Amino acid sequence: MVFLGSLTAAFAVIANHSLRSWDNQLTGRLTIQIPPLENGADSARLDQALETIRGVPGVATADVIEPATVSALLEPWIGTLPADADLPMPHLIDVAVNDPHDFKSTDLAEALATVVPGASVDDHRIFLVGLIKLAGTVRALAIITVVIIGMSAVAAVVFATRSGLAIHAPTIELLHLMGAPDAYIASLFQRHALLLGLRGSLLGALVAAVALASIARLATEIDTALLPDLAVRPLDVLIILAVPVTAVLLVMATARLTVLRSLVRMA
Repeated sequence: MVFLGSLTAAFAVIANHSLRSWDNQLTGRLTIQIPPLENGADSARLDQALETIRGVPGVATADVIEPATVSALLEPWIGTLPADADLPMPHLIDVAVNDPHDFKSTDLAEALATVVPGASVDDHRIFLVGLIKLAGTVRALAIITVVIIGMSAVAAVVFATRSGLAIHAPTIELLHLMGAPDAYIASLFQRHALLLGLRGSLLGALVAAVALASIARLATEIDTALLPDLAVRPLDVLIILAVPVTAVLLVMATARLTVLRSLVRMA
């Protein structure tokens, strides 16, 4: 259960990072694509496009993306282009808006259509909405799964503790006759549950660490543009480590409470 809980917590952390990364990088930004001209009048056309874009209400900044940057963005798909490659590249303009919720990309597209025919507006919000919903769903399911795993662990500990009480019922009655309080008997079961919980949690956390390290290693062989952010941060490690620690505490508390309630019924 600790193994499954640690993996699920890691997936929840990855989904949360992806959600924040996409939101920070794409929300409030648009990309204008202007096809190149054959007569070489691109410079004047770009200046005219920039002037039109900056004049649209709600636009904060508009900057032309350098051709070298455009080539770097296309490199994962078309490879490295030679220096003398005569490949017509579109001109890209990065646009930032003041209020992404009120800004309408259609207004910008209409303004450009009359000045720069053939220009297209790529609104990242259309693509981002689906990603945010997907990442949010994955995160919610991961959290629900961790809760279900915790409830299953509690049920398993309750069953095991009650079985132990039934097996050692004669010994418990003898301890009662000798004057042993319920808290002392509960502490014996609690200590036993602690040892079992520590061993199980350490083993589950170790296997989960190996599995996560293997996934991260395989991810390095895949283009990072196709994957969410898999970088491990100190807070991420603490969140994942909280799973085995919480499991041990949960096992101890469940065992103690189960014993105390059972002893009251036996009295």
